[in-house]
Amino acid sequence: MRSHAERKTGLAPEAKQLPSQWRGSGRDNVIEFRQARRESQEAQTALRSVVPNVGAMIIDLERARVARQKVQAQAVYGMADFRARFQANQEQQAAIAAEGARLLAEVERQRHEQLIATERAAALERASKVSATAHDKASKTKRDGPDFGL
Repeated sequence: MRSHAERKTGLAPEAKQLPSQWRGSGRDNVIEFRQARRESQEAQTALRSVVPNVGAMIIDLERARVARQKVQAQAVYGMADFRARFQANQEQQAAIAAEGARLLAEVERQRHEQLIATERAAALERASKVSATAHDKASKTKRDGPDFGL
């Protein structure tokens, strides 16, 4: 039988046992060890059939993890940016609404002042007409003077 080195299995050679070591539990331990090594080799062979290059797969998985973290960070940044723009828009809309209400109140105040001014002017005109008619009546009722006979 050829050695593990000649067969290029990569396995370390087993230590030789004396016949006294081989009897009893020594033999069971060696058989159990060989069975476990065989199962391990079969599992590695099955893994290589599914994933031919484990190192490359680990690198790809690491890149995918980094890409997911980057997308998540962008999503968080994008959400924060969206929230900031939304808040700024809300504040701008509130400022526009407040300015509109202020302008409406100013127009209403000016209309009220104009109405008061118009009413005062009308009252003043009425008062001047009343005083003028009263003055005319007062001047017409008195008929004394040089032109009385005319």
